[in-house]
Amino acid sequence: MADISFENLPAFEVAMGSDGMPSDPVLRRIAVSIKSLLGPHKGHELQLIASLSRKGKAGRGPLAKFDLDKAAKVKSVIAAMVGAGSLVSDGHADRGHRRIGVAPRADGATKQEIKENGYRAIARGVGSRVCSTPAGQERATSLFLMLRSVYGFHAVRFGNGRAMLVPTGIDMALHGPVASSAIVVAPESRGITFYQAEADAIRTRYGDDRKAAFDVDPARLRPLPEEGWDYRQIKVSPYASAVNNNRAETILAERASEALKAFRSQREQAQAWVGEELSDQAWKSFMTSLSRVKKLEAWFRRMLFTVLDPEVRKACLRMPEATYETYEWFCASDDVTRERRLQASAAYPLLTPMLKSFRLVIDQGEPLAPALAAKFGVSQSVIRRLVGVNWQKVGDEFRSFRQWDTAAPILQMADALGPQAFPSSRKEWDEVAHMGRSVSQMLAFPLPPELLPAVRKREQFARLMKQGLKDAVSDTANMLRNAVEGRWVSKVGGYEDFLDILAHDEADEGNGPFSDLHRLNPEVSRRTFDRLIAAITCGEHGSVKRLDAFNDAWHRGAPRRLASVKRLYRLSGNLETNTWLPMTPEPYEHKGGTLTWLVNEDELAVEGEEMRHCVGGYTEHCYIGKSHIAAVRGAKGGRSTVEFWIDNGKVVLVQNQGRGNVEPPQDCVSVVKAFLKTANGRKSPVDIQRHLEAGETRRHKRREETRKAREISPEIAESLLRLYDECLPKGYRGLSVAQWREMLGMPAEDGGEEIAGRIHQPGESALANPAEPAVRDNQGFAARMARMLWAERAA
Repeated sequence: MADISFENLPAFEVAMGSDGMPSDPVLRRIAVSIKSLLGPHKGHELQLIASLSRKGKAGRGPLAKFDLDKAAKVKSVIAAMVGAGSLVSDGHADRGHRRIGVAPRADGATKQEIKENGYRAIARGVGSRVCSTPAGQERATSLFLMLRSVYGFHAVRFGNGRAMLVPTGIDMALHGPVASSAIVVAPESRGITFYQAEADAIRTRYGDDRKAAFDVDPARLRPLPEEGWDYRQIKVSPYASAVNNNRAETILAERASEALKAFRSQREQAQAWVGEELSDQAWKSFMTSLSRVKKLEAWFRRMLFTVLDPEVRKACLRMPEATYETYEWFCASDDVTRERRLQASAAYPLLTPMLKSFRLVIDQGEPLAPALAAKFGVSQSVIRRLVGVNWQKVGDEFRSFRQWDTAAPILQMADALGPQAFPSSRKEWDEVAHMGRSVSQMLAFPLPPELLPAVRKREQFARLMKQGLKDAVSDTANMLRNAVEGRWVSKVGGYEDFLDILAHDEADEGNGPFSDLHRLNPEVSRRTFDRLIAAITCGEHGSVKRLDAFNDAWHRGAPRRLASVKRLYRLSGNLETNTWLPMTPEPYEHKGGTLTWLVNEDELAVEGEEMRHCVGGYTEHCYIGKSHIAAVRGAKGGRSTVEFWIDNGKVVLVQNQGRGNVEPPQDCVSVVKAFLKTANGRKSPVDIQRHLEAGETRRHKRREETRKAREISPEIAESLLRLYDECLPKGYRGLSVAQWREMLGMPAEDGGEEIAGRIHQPGESALANPAEPAVRDNQGFAARMARMLWAERAA
């Protein structure tokens, strides 16, 4: 910032208005932004110019990231406002080295005082319109202000605490308008209660400022039926909300508004109080002005929040989205239970949203840490480290702690990392959360001991997870599973949706090769193969370097390998190459470049390899008509890949990715924008109905094709394994299907023999020849993982 001077910017002539602001609308908006940025403080002129003229993207050189034309306007506006006295400055104007501030008002009035004075001026205007004498005008102004102060929500004393009062009836008395009936919302020790208050239970009084205040006699209140209020789902928050209003907010707002409108019938009493007869037109004008009041729904939550029990309110604020149902749960049915629940929330602020699940443990006064540890599947040391940790410290990941099943993977990962690596900052919580979710989906907890050394190198392992280690492990495990099972039982490119459909259909029918797999819980089987691949990849010593090498090798050859797997899949069922209709008959030509449709899976694979992203995996989305993908080539040499959907009869942009999934070049962006405008115009070249019908036809065709491609021949299985040799450690490259099956303890012919009889026992060789060089690496660990695999499958 110190190297940026803005000293050579051209000066603009700024015409100033009588209010010390520019007359030109554009420059006036700049002046408003300057005042908004400054607020009550002073700021450096150079920083103001930089903040208001900064571009979205940085370029080369110290000034390339700024809009110099706008910077010149900002500098000129500041100079003009200083000259007009609406801004004050100190220091020197040379090179912008001075501090700027908003000039104080001449009368020294605060913002609140200005607002009050404006409101009273409106009231005086109403009084002058409805009355002719000065005394009548003064009394009418007072009546208007007093009625407006009665209307709304009011905090009142209630026992040892406070409650919220909403006047639902207004009458005239000698000293002014009074509340003749009201609804009182009282946060009591056992929860929130709604009361009906009549005139004998309410006393209305006024101060010198003509604002109403109320006193309530709790003994004269009548409880209202609980049904119909439906307030428990309102969020406990100090912030007002005028959207998504609850029934309780709506009812109270309507009752208060009706009370103000019903005052129309009290014309005679109002005339007596004002001391002057009001004409029909004057009374109508008075009531019209009175009815122009702010909607009460926007005040309800703020006012109710202020009268809550402070201790219970503090407990609720430990949950960013706590409702009044939670508030009443903390209140409990007796003081001892209430105290225990509040203590549990104070001890574990982060886990407050889940404390209801441990109600019996808390209410009976039993130790909470063992119950939490058992529920989350972690050690008690992890639970103890959560004492005093609030959601603000966790950051955006607090949403994961609403339910135990989303919080468990995070805490289990923290447990696996060990006490020395327990997260202590928002960044570390983000890393651990991402790792926990990915590892839970990929491997499940608890982790095999051999993986713990790699996982505990948190930064390296987190980087690998963000770089797609989960995809690499899952894909390799799926293809290994397909090969050793001799059937396409795991996902293949874009075909997985239809494989899942067939698995469920055949399981329901009780026949076919998929039915046995489904009964053996395919999710457990899939994860165990994932665990096997991850374990043999990192080795018995948990090498994160080996995981890194595996991940790099998998991603480097992913597009080519995916295309080869799809060809093997088609070959196993004698299927044709997937092709589909282009969105437009011809490529879209534009002065900024060309948009060419990719119309088969081989073209997708080539585009994915050239552009280094995952578009090769979108075969099925394109085939069934969900996605329409094109290669964009800009006139200036830019390249990107774009995906469109047809949604509600319109062509919509889903994503536009440059090489390596970075932001696309601007020439490609202009081509895509131009195509969208053409595609959704009156003369659109896109036949939307034709695409929808074709997609539905291909969806039914795919179901039949997938049934044909279930079995894998021995030759195709061997070819499938060879595709993944480059990813695996050296000790596992070149293994045949038979060797994998024998090492995993699987029968040579999976014909229904007892699995338990084929599981290797500890100390036995996993292969017929233990000295086989190809599997000497960590053969014992692979055999142990195999025993676990078949045990989980059999269970």
